[in-house]
Amino acid sequence: MQKESEEREPWAKLIPLTDSLESVNLTKDLYTIGRMPTNDVQIQDIRMSGVHCKIYKDVDGNVWIEDLSTNGTFIENDKIGKGKKKKLASGDKILLLSTSTVKFEEIIGYLFSSRVENEKED
Repeated sequence: MQKESEEREPWAKLIPLTDSLESVNLTKDLYTIGRMPTNDVQIQDIRMSGVHCKIYKDVDGNVWIEDLSTNGTFIENDKIGKGKKKKLASGDKILLLSTSTVKFEEIIGYLFSSRVENEKED
C-alpha cells in the first residue's frame, strides 16, 4: 500500500478498535483518512467523508489530527470540529464514527500509539 515509505521506520501506529479495520504504521509525516481511494487510509463506509481527517507531524515532532468531515472526528467523545485540529497523545482514541452517532459495535476508530516496538535495536 505504501511502497515508498516501507523502508522508513514507523514513528507511531494506529491500532484498530474494531475487527473491520487493520492497524496502520505511520512512517510519513502526513496521512489522510477517509472514504476516497486517494486517502492514505481508505475506509469504505458511506458514513465517512471523502477525506474525513488528517494526521500529521509538525517540525517540532508534535502530532496533530485535523477534522475535515461533516459528521465529525472525535477524541474519545470530544468532537474536534470541522476545520479544527487537536494535538494527539499516545493512548488517545480517535473515533471517526462515534458512539454518539452509531451503536457501540459500529464505531470506526483507532487507538493512537506513539510507542512502536522495533524488532531490532540499533
